[in-house]
Amino acid sequence: MTRKETFNFSAGPSVLPEEVLAQAQAELLDYHGTGMSVMEMSHRSQAFSDIFQEVQARFRSALSVPDTHAILFLQGGGTSQFSMIPLNLMGEHGTADYAVTGHFSGSAAKEAEKYGKVHIAADTSTCGQAIAIAEKYHLRLSAAAQELLRQETPKALTNVTTRITGSVRELCTAAAAACRELGYEPVLLTDRLCCEAKEAGSFLGSIACTNAGQGKKLAFIAGGETVVHLTGKGQGGRNQELALAAAPALAGQNAAVFSVGSDGTDGPTDAAGGYVDGDTLAALEAGGWNGYAALQNNDSYHALKAVDGLILTGATGTNVNDVAVALIGEKTPPVSPEVSPEW
Repeated sequence: MTRKETFNFSAGPSVLPEEVLAQAQAELLDYHGTGMSVMEMSHRSQAFSDIFQEVQARFRSALSVPDTHAILFLQGGGTSQFSMIPLNLMGEHGTADYAVTGHFSGSAAKEAEKYGKVHIAADTSTCGQAIAIAEKYHLRLSAAAQELLRQETPKALTNVTTRITGSVRELCTAAAAACRELGYEPVLLTDRLCCEAKEAGSFLGSIACTNAGQGKKLAFIAGGETVVHLTGKGQGGRNQELALAAAPALAGQNAAVFSVGSDGTDGPTDAAGGYVDGDTLAALEAGGWNGYAALQNNDSYHALKAVDGLILTGATGTNVNDVAVALIGEKTPPVSPEVSPEW
């Protein structure tokens, strides 16, 4: 099949004129003499600012948007707005009126119910309206399509059962069950972890340090997804960075911290995550590694690889965020090694 025979009219990406694609191809490596691609330039640069201003002006012109209104560019597809709108506009009382006129507006109202009280102010979508639109625009519909239009859309589905087969909460529950089988007392800290990876690692390490030596086998569990602030040119992922950041607090303790991605991948590496314990810091230093410098260079992959701290699972076939666990043994050595002040 050739390009001229292919037309994609999906709800997301769709067919573009060849001259537009040709221009994008020509400017891919060097946009207007900047020496870089649009995908490489800073969003704070003058070149990007010029692009943004031009796009905004064209939208304003094409849609006749007056100067009294702003144009807001948002990340995500249409369905992401189903939650973003009520989260921002429902207000402190958490109520909103919705007009349900079809499938998508119904989905939007359903999503809003998670954040407040939804009142269906209008639900007027009928097959008669659909037929009227088809007639208004003189659509040439087949007999089968006309028959489908005459069938009223069900307002409620009574023969449907929804089962959640996987979520980050289920992931944490499974982790807790596994820890319990190994003799640990699990404690769920959160299933909505969403901070800087190295801060989360330092926090879990501190929890392990605080609770070590109490004669209990404990497992502190945190699910969610952290982020990494890129400051270097190393290799790694958020789970590996979280684990490496926990190493100083664990030094000399009978404790460990590991963090893994449920899909079996972590950043642009072959690892699912990382593992550190009370011996990791000494092993890093013995191998000539400075953990703090590795974090600053975002090179957690090679640092952990040097001390057999990588977790390799391969693809798991699922993706429900990450899970990090701090494990604490029953006994802790009486003396802890000193940690470099750089940490």
